[in-house]
Amino acid sequence: MTLATAAPSQLLLGPDIWSWYFSLSTVGDEGIPILRGSTISVRPQTMTPLQNVRTTSLRISDTLIHVYTNDKVNVRLAKNPLRYFDRVSTSPAFVSPDLSMYRILPRSMRVFHTIVNRGVGAVL
Repeated sequence: MTLATAAPSQLLLGPDIWSWYFSLSTVGDEGIPILRGSTISVRPQTMTPLQNVRTTSLRISDTLIHVYTNDKVNVRLAKNPLRYFDRVSTSPAFVSPDLSMYRILPRSMRVFHTIVNRGVGAVL
């Protein structure tokens, strides 16, 4: 299963999927999460995939963390972003996931992907 082919019900299998969402500020009829502005005090020198950050004791203070290597990581992250908070919190920057926004997707799927993209970014 990839994010482009996953139905919302397939992504919503995690027990905590909406617990983190309901604590976010949203806008519009669709409830799109609002991303807050941020500044980084240290310019990242490297980029590291999330799956390579395996322990919370690893200090990666000069690394930008991203999830652009594997759709399975994106699905796990979308199901429970709080699970990864400790891994990401030591990094000065995190690039939120980019779930597919193909024009052929129904509008409801594009809205859902936007909610998940911004929601995970707002949480982390």
